[in-house]
Amino acid sequence: MSGTRTGRARELLRRRVDAFRFGVLAAAIVIAIATVMLVPPVVEGRMGLQVVISFPLLAALYVVSRSMRLLLFWAGAAFVSTALGVAYVLWHDDILLVLDLGTRALFLAFTAVWIARDVLRQAQVSTDTILGGICVYLLLGLLFAFVAIGLAVSVPGAYGTASGPVPVSPAGRHSLESLPTLLYFSFSALTTMGFGDITPVAQSARLAAMAEGMIGQLFPAIFIARLVGLHVAQRPAPRGEG
Repeated sequence: MSGTRTGRARELLRRRVDAFRFGVLAAAIVIAIATVMLVPPVVEGRMGLQVVISFPLLAALYVVSRSMRLLLFWAGAAFVSTALGVAYVLWHDDILLVLDLGTRALFLAFTAVWIARDVLRQAQVSTDTILGGICVYLLLGLLFAFVAIGLAVSVPGAYGTASGPVPVSPAGRHSLESLPTLLYFSFSALTTMGFGDITPVAQSARLAAMAEGMIGQLFPAIFIARLVGLHVAQRPAPRGEG
């Protein structure tokens, strides 16, 4: 009997820790996005911006810290991305920036898949289920923002506005300064708001926007359906049934 109680207590503690982990990741993503969008001095500085957009990577390490194998893999990916980011800051080479953004995008993609799989495996609707789903959605928007910057750097004129192409290096400074604009575009595509003020011009940019729009519609539908199914399954049967 005591063993059963101990097992239940451990499971409850694990769920609470998981919820806290997903909360940390969600907070890190929101802080990074808000800082990029609302604090111009951070965006204008290469190193400051690199630090801010690394918040989700560090939080992701905490999320997977329960598995040593995953932790080592995530730590290695975070180290490579950080090293590429520092190299870009030092040498101002856009090739390094594209490699950095590609590494970050893959890192976020693996994190999103891992969280989604963990959420879908849970048998009950709980705080960590909801926070995990929110994390995946935010990670997708951030991931495609990195993809958009990589495309804008490697394919001139990949994104345009009514006044012309989206400038990759505003005022002749560094390429990451386009992050607020393309971050806004990414979440517009993810939520399919489609204001039309920024449009993908290059075929690769259009393909990325199409993929993001489809994922942005399918993920909430599948996730919400899963939550509803779990909620119905765990509801107690009405009296007189069974």
